[in-house]
Amino acid sequence: MDNGSCKDIVVADQQRGVAMPCDWVQCGSVSIEGNDIKACQAVNDDSFQLMTPDAWQFEGSLSQTYAFAPTEHVDKSLKFLRHEDGIDVYLSTLTGKESYVGRTGER
Repeated sequence: MDNGSCKDIVVADQQRGVAMPCDWVQCGSVSIEGNDIKACQAVNDDSFQLMTPDAWQFEGSLSQTYAFAPTEHVDKSLKFLRHEDGIDVYLSTLTGKESYVGRTGER
């Protein structure tokens, strides 16, 4: 297996695009009703058809509410609240919402 390029499948992040160089897909921003979202398409595909899950809408989607904290800023952007039922609960200082991290072992 060649780990230096994509072959049949590609992984794309909604903020950064493809996870590794890939010559058959391109990612960029698309404006939908004045809102920019990330989208990918096959190179040389000019159909401009956007595929989303059924009933998807921008309002409340990850495209609207996404927040990213680099590893070096996690201590500044997440405040530990509690541990319950195998899950650590944090408060995001970026969004004001709780975030959850599952743990496979004892704390």
